[in-house]
Amino acid sequence: MILGLTGSRKGLTDEQVVSFLSLVKELNSESRISTVNHGDCTGSDADMHKLLAGILGNVFILHPASGVEAQFQANCTPFRWRFLPLPPLQRNENIVAVSDVLIATPKGKESVRSGTWATVRYARKTGVKIYIIYPDGIIETNP
Repeated sequence: MILGLTGSRKGLTDEQVVSFLSLVKELNSESRISTVNHGDCTGSDADMHKLLAGILGNVFILHPASGVEAQFQANCTPFRWRFLPLPPLQRNENIVAVSDVLIATPKGKESVRSGTWATVRYARKTGVKIYIIYPDGIIETNP
């Protein structure tokens, strides 16, 4: 299984961490996670990377953003591959395009000016399986 990750620059709440780890454990037991794609951004991307590196090892493909968003690059390690930086929305669409499942960890309810939610909306259009883990830890599947 190829996993895509997207989330807030605020990082994960404690409740999101618990739900994320539980979900990843369940997904990995159903179909081994072979690759994890994310935007290499500070906050949730970096938090999830650290959590998964200890569980899955070096399975990461990084998709950094260009432009003003480049200042938020986390430079996560380890990684198998790092793509050249792209504009944020294009980068997010690429993450969805190569993923079987998308896990999103937004900072709140759906909003228009959010890269995380733009990624979720794109995944909805493409039919990718989506898990949204809200700040309180509640998981919503394919909303």
